[in-house]
Amino acid sequence: MLFSGKKAPTVKAERKIVPCGNIKSGIVFSVKGGLGRLRNELGKADDDFNTNLITMLEDTPLIQAEVPCCPTCQSLLMAGYGIENADCPELRAVCDAINSDFIDIDHSFEIMRPLLGLLDDGYYLLADAECIPTDGEGHFFWDIDPKLKKYDAAVSMYYISEEDGCDFFTYENVDPTFLYPTQSASLFNAERVEYYREHNLSNENAPRAIAYNEFYGISALLDGHHKAAAAALNGQRVKCLLIIPSFEQFFKPAGGDWEFRRQEFTEDIFFDAKEFSDKEIAAFKDKWLAEREKQNEPPHHNFSGPKFKKREWEKAFTDSAKKYLTVRQLTLEKLFGIKGRFGEIAERLTTGIREGRSLASLTDIDSGLFRNNDERGEYIPALKLMLARAGFEGDRSLKVPACEIVRTHFGGYELVTAALRYLTMFGDDNEVEKICIDIISDADEFERYGHIALDFWEDVPPA
Repeated sequence: MLFSGKKAPTVKAERKIVPCGNIKSGIVFSVKGGLGRLRNELGKADDDFNTNLITMLEDTPLIQAEVPCCPTCQSLLMAGYGIENADCPELRAVCDAINSDFIDIDHSFEIMRPLLGLLDDGYYLLADAECIPTDGEGHFFWDIDPKLKKYDAAVSMYYISEEDGCDFFTYENVDPTFLYPTQSASLFNAERVEYYREHNLSNENAPRAIAYNEFYGISALLDGHHKAAAAALNGQRVKCLLIIPSFEQFFKPAGGDWEFRRQEFTEDIFFDAKEFSDKEIAAFKDKWLAEREKQNEPPHHNFSGPKFKKREWEKAFTDSAKKYLTVRQLTLEKLFGIKGRFGEIAERLTTGIREGRSLASLTDIDSGLFRNNDERGEYIPALKLMLARAGFEGDRSLKVPACEIVRTHFGGYELVTAALRYLTMFGDDNEVEKICIDIISDADEFERYGHIALDFWEDVPPA
């Protein structure tokens, strides 16, 4: 019996959230009398890092993290002992129940209650999210070096100094998008992956994986490693029930006391102080001050290093990561204002070209096409980024702009190369075929772009 011999924790739904980015729905909930069996413990921190956090399930370390003070500096992550070594009946019960087609977030919340009761007291978001089965740097999520290593996605804010020769010196917040495994890779089962590949391929209500977010852009995958592997082979995102702890934000005015500003789950999902009672704010402050004091305590756990068991991954898995954008590319999408506007931008470019306008006029500083297009040349990394995403996702909406880029050599070699690579997926298109024929028929063009143009016919079956 779950929670046997102990008073059951109170897990209460507080409010719904609106869809936002990779989060399709969600419930903010509170935990009171939480059992603290899925928790973070303090370990011994290195002098260069502010905090050493060890994510624990029962007495089993899942992940260790060295977290710096600087929000744009990467945390170091290290694998734990393997979640398969944690004896947790609540997790097993939830995994069995969740392994059927998704109904809605309310139904999932009820199923997840036993696992949510293992958390510490506080506020959390249970989100139905679509995650990327990589580490954020172009590597298959399960193919990790279990030793302590920096991860680009393990930051609160990703800093961009320059891209394609354009200086930015700015940052963007990182969304919880990528995955870090907790189950040893040696437990991989090819038959289970093939089952999920077939069952989940065109199933919007496919069974969800379960992940816990504590390290900003990268989350600990608690259940669903084979679902995530199947999604990677299919070139899809992983449908996850993602647990995100709240962050209570305080500030201290000159000469004053700490004041509560807002409760935050992601950059776009937050609730201002005016939405809480004085009693709730006082409780937030007490907990926040107590957690600040905890950082001065001696380590609670002596972590002896990873016991995560690796395996040699087949090329299909390692190559699958090439189908997804990295955390840097997703950050650039925000920087250029592409996030949430891809379709609009593609339509503006296509319509403008068909009306006889040049790409130069469509992308100049005054066009407002890209958010930070305030320096000559910034359209190049922005367009390259859009072409990369469209290629990953098989999106054909950039065909007209890509053809125009190649015909006019707009943006120079790097942009033309990106556009031509994108066009090679149009194997059934006569217009694109003519462009490729023109390239291989011209000696100078063939020398520069022929190796890409020839790929147009690579997968075309013989007549």
